[in-house]
Amino acid sequence: MIGFLKPAEVLGVRVKDADKEYRRYKWQVFITIFLAYAVFYITRKNLSFAKPYLIEQLGYTKLQVGAIAAGMPLAYGFGKFIMGGVSDKSNPRYFMGLGLILAGIINIIFGSFQSIAAFTVLWTLNGWVQSMGWPPCGKTMKVWFSNDERGTWMSIWNTAHNVGAMIIPFIVIMGVRMFSGSWQGLFYLPGVISIVAGVLVMVFLRDKPESLGLPSVEEYHGEIVREDKGAKRGGRTSKEIFMEDILRNKTLWSLALANAFVYFLRYGTLDWISVYLVQYKGINMNEAGWAFFMFEFAAIPGTIFLGWLSDKMFKGRRTPLTVICLVLSIVSVLAYWLTDSMLVINLAIALIGALIYFPVAAIGIAAVDNARDDSAGMSAGWTGLFGYFIGATGSEIGVGYVLDNYSWNVYFIMLIGSAVMAILLLIPAWNAGIVKKKTA
Repeated sequence: MIGFLKPAEVLGVRVKDADKEYRRYKWQVFITIFLAYAVFYITRKNLSFAKPYLIEQLGYTKLQVGAIAAGMPLAYGFGKFIMGGVSDKSNPRYFMGLGLILAGIINIIFGSFQSIAAFTVLWTLNGWVQSMGWPPCGKTMKVWFSNDERGTWMSIWNTAHNVGAMIIPFIVIMGVRMFSGSWQGLFYLPGVISIVAGVLVMVFLRDKPESLGLPSVEEYHGEIVREDKGAKRGGRTSKEIFMEDILRNKTLWSLALANAFVYFLRYGTLDWISVYLVQYKGINMNEAGWAFFMFEFAAIPGTIFLGWLSDKMFKGRRTPLTVICLVLSIVSVLAYWLTDSMLVINLAIALIGALIYFPVAAIGIAAVDNARDDSAGMSAGWTGLFGYFIGATGSEIGVGYVLDNYSWNVYFIMLIGSAVMAILLLIPAWNAGIVKKKTA
């Protein structure tokens, strides 16, 4: 790794009061990656609110708008995997901070154009730099939190998605007002916020505990480090990691394929809420914004509770609880589809939000749980590659095509089918996440 992105030097154990320092730095790195990822989200999902403007004011079709949006998950999927490998060999404070700064710059430039070609290229570039967010967060969670607590803490961290998405309606409204009623404010204000956040991440985030004179998290919590015989801990090349830990890992393949369908359900629901309610149900944008808000708001207590449950009741086995969430999501999608009552629609949307983010988090947690320290980012990136390249991209282009050529009924059938496929694909990963403890 070149320049300032190099990982921090390992100092060896030098700290006398490890308990105090671990508590301090765990909270510091956790708060930093939580807030930083929320900012990544506001420079990513603001396009969802721009879709009705692009359709009504610029005359784009739903397929064209979906194609513009599809550049993001397409680039993000590949980027999350490739940059996951890069992040494993980088200092997360500078790697993640740089990603936020670049995302902010691209958002500001995006608001300065009005052509489909420019929109598509810029949003695709944004997808690539957005991929600099999750891998350093996954790496940070891996090296600072033990397996017994990671489900709870990572589920709490995963609600950064929801915090970011919850504040988007307020930020985009403020942005439009700040820029004289122009839709470009949907991108200008989030861009400025992202640049400032990137600088702050470089100030407050830290690399692994060993770079601060602390013992590794496995040593501190007495966990057995799972290593293949002869593995060169920390010294393997990216090619060796990919061949040994990714391609030959059947559990990881199961998680990655299931992730594609989980992401289709997630984004297929979230990214088309405003279009469905405004254009099909005749609801105004403010009410549609509240439905979007409820999806993300309900996800916060739902994800945190389910993450805690996976640690305490399921003992680190995330997959069984993930399957339960997907079954209940199918019921919620049916309620969303088959009613005209806005009360029921809002409740159904809220329930989908409360249920779907745990499977999103659980698959990432399971990938990290089953990885070694030097392959955590790449393992999480592999599941993300499938989630975004297949699932999220399909939810943009596929849904756009279906809505232009078929009906909303076909759309809802696609959502239910994706949940069913995810359940079937998760069966081989049923016991993912079990780690043994050292015996006294």
